[in-house]
Amino acid sequence: MLNINNITVQYGNKNPSIVNLSMDMKPGEIVSIVGESGSGKTTLIRSIMGLLPAGGKITNGDIVFNGKSLLSYSMDDWNKIRGTELSMIFQDCGAMINPIRKIGNQFIEYIRTHEKMSKEEASKKAINMLGQMMFSNPDNIMKSYPFQLSGGMRQRVGIAMAMTFNPKLLIADEPTSALDVTTQSQIIRNMLELREKFNTGIIMVTHNLAIAAYISDKIIVMKDGKIVEQGSRDNIINNPKDEYTKELLNSVSNWEEKLYV
Repeated sequence: MLNINNITVQYGNKNPSIVNLSMDMKPGEIVSIVGESGSGKTTLIRSIMGLLPAGGKITNGDIVFNGKSLLSYSMDDWNKIRGTELSMIFQDCGAMINPIRKIGNQFIEYIRTHEKMSKEEASKKAINMLGQMMFSNPDNIMKSYPFQLSGGMRQRVGIAMAMTFNPKLLIADEPTSALDVTTQSQIIRNMLELREKFNTGIIMVTHNLAIAAYISDKIIVMKDGKIVEQGSRDNIINNPKDEYTKELLNSVSNWEEKLYV
């Protein structure tokens, strides 16, 4: 489904943030990317989404999604697949929500942008998705402005929107970092259900090795813009080869006990 072939990513004249990186994943596979801040994790997933900041560009290699190079996509192509076939949960979803418009208006507009349906149908779909994100009263959320919600609640709204169209590939950048333990557990379950029901592939950037160990089929360890180790969850967790991977695992005391999901 996704093949990243030897890409290098650079911002302006600075040293490359990612150097000759390759990875691939199958439909329905869950891949976690771990590593310290500045290792290139977010740059990698933004490269896949075609959302590199100004000045950032892929200077070498290719990214192929479902047999087609994403680097060849026009803006129209991107508008068709972003939010439907390819969706992203940002680290701070709340920052992506318009602060002066009610949640319901934004959610309905988002749905109708990608699917032809009435406002009433879109509203029902939005309310259903909010209910799946553990909102006890989705109708009130639809009527609320973003500033009336906590950071964690805004994050759940963003996750609900990203999961609305059951994307073929869901990319999640620290999706649970702003959530309490109970809600983190529910979000992880929702992601696993998405994979089970629709064979959705998931790439998740996380600092939480317990979550990575629980949810992943494959774990990729990054450092200084490169992959230092990648393999199955069991191999990475139980038999790490690289010293950096061993350091990451050793930095989390009793991480096995933190598998609360």
